[in-house]
Amino acid sequence: MKKLNVLARTTIIGAALLGITGASNAATVTFDNFTSAVPKLFVAPGGPVTGTNLLSISLDEFVANSLSPVAFDTIAFSVTAPTGFVITKIEYKESTHAVITTAGFAASTGSLSANGDAHTLGFHMYGSATDATDDLSTLFSYSIADATTLVNVVITNSLVAVGFPGGTSTVSKAGPGALLNPTFEVTLAAAPVPLPPAAWMLGSALVGLVTVGRRKLGV
Repeated sequence: MKKLNVLARTTIIGAALLGITGASNAATVTFDNFTSAVPKLFVAPGGPVTGTNLLSISLDEFVANSLSPVAFDTIAFSVTAPTGFVITKIEYKESTHAVITTAGFAASTGSLSANGDAHTLGFHMYGSATDATDDLSTLFSYSIADATTLVNVVITNSLVAVGFPGGTSTVSKAGPGALLNPTFEVTLAAAPVPLPPAAWMLGSALVGLVTVGRRKLGV
């Protein structure tokens, strides 16, 4: 029994040193420094958003139609990782919905920039007699070695709708799928922490003790 207790204690210590915890699942980023261009079709929060890694970006009737043929806005904000974590992935999702009767057209384009690196949200053209929805997304990935703890984001969207005589045209922005608002999601990972040589030696010694203990117990 004494040998078994020694083996159990050794195994627990080794697991504490070498095991991986689920802390990254509980850690959350801070969304802050929001700005939105006039006419503020993207509704920027009044202050920091904390306690989540998923930001829902509200819209204020982001629509272009035959009476108001152009809709344009840009929203900018920063994403900061908590202490001890790095940002490994960011993903933005939205949708475009176009309804055009017998005569008219509509177009949608946009982009997302993360730390100056720009990705397009595509260019979509819609012709007459259309009722269509397109889900759009863009993804940025970072290696843990890059140790990215701050991402500055800029999202831009432009809509154009023209209805010819006898027809109407409407194009609007919304969230992906059945969601009302676009979403911005962040994935975290624990920041890499180099182990000192002494820790590696201690780890090797613990592994040796476990091996010896198992042999003595005939396991």
